[in-house]
This record gives sequence, structure tokens and C-alpha cells, in this order.
Amino acid sequence: MSIYMLAYYGGEKPEKPEHCEGHLLQWEDWEESLGNGLIDPGRPLGNHKAINSAGVTDSNPNPLTGFSILEAGDIDSALEMVKNNPHLKVGGTIEVAELMDKCH
Repeated sequence: MSIYMLAYYGGEKPEKPEHCEGHLLQWEDWEESLGNGLIDPGRPLGNHKAINSAGVTDSNPNPLTGFSILEAGDIDSALEMVKNNPHLKVGGTIEVAELMDKCH
């Protein structure tokens, strides 16, 4: 089994409180569907900046908006686990990346 990070990009935020509640219920259902495969449900991310050798900049047009950590047999299995994630229903993108050992 391998560990994967899900990086959430973009997506529309619910405009009304009742939409937010419904979205949270979808997240809870998705998390439950993964069982022990979900190691860390993660958190949404707020305002952020980027820094590189040239200095600090505002974030890019498709900002990182959250993360989760899961365990799966391979990347195809991880992608299968992610295909019903509620973030996709609000126009977001999810990048799935295997976490590597430090020596790689």
C-alpha cells in the first residue's frame, strides 16, 4: 500500500449557508465511503502567498484550496477513490500524488 496526497485546486465556494451544509454532508459521505483508506481528511485552505527566489507573490489563478491524505494499493486505485469527491462537483480539480520516502 502507498500513501497519496490529494491537492484540491479551485472550485466554487457555496454561496448560502444551506448550500454549505449540503456540501459538508457530501464530504462526510465521501469520507465514510473510504473507510480506513482515508488517513487524514485534511482541511480547506485560506488566503496564502507564494515565495520563490525572486520574492513573495500573490497566489496563482487556480489556488490550492485544500488537501487530504489517503492510502491505496496504487495510483489507479487512489484515482478510483477520488472520482466521487464532492470537490469535483463544484468545478474543482484534484491532483493525486504519491508520497515518497525521503531517500527517493
